[in-house]
Amino acid sequence: MNKKVEEIMETLLRMEKPEILITSEIDGSAYRTLASALLVLKARGSPDVVINIDSGGGEVGAGLDMYDLIRLYPGETTGMVYGRAASMAAIVLQACKKRHAARHAEILIHHVSRQSVSLDTLKDKEKLDKLVADLEARQKRLYQILCEKTKKSEGEIAAECAKDAFMPAEVAKDFGLLDEVL
Repeated sequence: MNKKVEEIMETLLRMEKPEILITSEIDGSAYRTLASALLVLKARGSPDVVINIDSGGGEVGAGLDMYDLIRLYPGETTGMVYGRAASMAAIVLQACKKRHAARHAEILIHHVSRQSVSLDTLKDKEKLDKLVADLEARQKRLYQILCEKTKKSEGEIAAECAKDAFMPAEVAKDFGLLDEVL
């Protein structure tokens, strides 16, 4: 275990009301840190936990893994957005049983993208078709999560994702991405 994770675990063990911070990019490192923190909390009897989020998002795979970790955690989970929950951070927030945000926080949902696409992929129809199919499958999973949590149709979710624009906390609450603005 690296020194940063050890420090986080020691802090969690000392806290009466545990809180976890997600303030980095959503990636494998963030997933491992969250997994370690939740394991420590499970060993303590799965107390209620607040997950503070201020993240610009990141990788779909890591975000879905984090979503599942939080969703399956036995204790009460409260997501609290300070600043922003963009892209995959907005999806991670949806795993929390309670979803809150500060008054000036912003939420962003948008369509999936892939930054590292080689020219070879773009020139090869078979590779390009496979990439498109993969992106569509991932987008479908995100639509399912958002539809379930917001009670909106897939068409409404797709239209909002196409805007690719931050929603102020009150707008995100009205859309169903939050339960309460504090």
